[in-house]
Amino acid sequence: MRLLFLIALAWLLAGCDIFSPEEKDKIDNGFKIKTIKEIKPSQWESGVFYQAFEETGLHVSSTSDVTSLLAQEISNGVPIQFAWYVENKSSCATPHGIAFEVIVPATVIIQLTGKTGKEPSAVFKPVKNQPHLICPYFVIKLAPKK
Repeated sequence: MRLLFLIALAWLLAGCDIFSPEEKDKIDNGFKIKTIKEIKPSQWESGVFYQAFEETGLHVSSTSDVTSLLAQEISNGVPIQFAWYVENKSSCATPHGIAFEVIVPATVIIQLTGKTGKEPSAVFKPVKNQPHLICPYFVIKLAPKK
């Protein structure tokens, strides 16, 4: 009976992060890439942020497209500390298994290091309060590899 209880408990916890191995960073075009389950509003409390989306001329369809765009910005002297990429989707899935039918446009947000440098290209617009994300779940975070 105790063994059955332990097996059932392990099965229930298997979906939790307790037993999930830590996701390793992937590297693409000189960027460390990791998927973030949920972006919290506190993420945007300090820093200088710029946001690009389809209405501002953003044309990306993959993480490789984003790393190429970011590499170009950095080569132009833009001091990027971090970037976040939301893929173009037709629904918004939460970490809890609930999905909402909504059009999620591709979005790229960059945070500058604070060092003096050039402004990002015209596709990026300054963020006044916090970036607008229709779906803040399963966002790809990118960091230039030092």
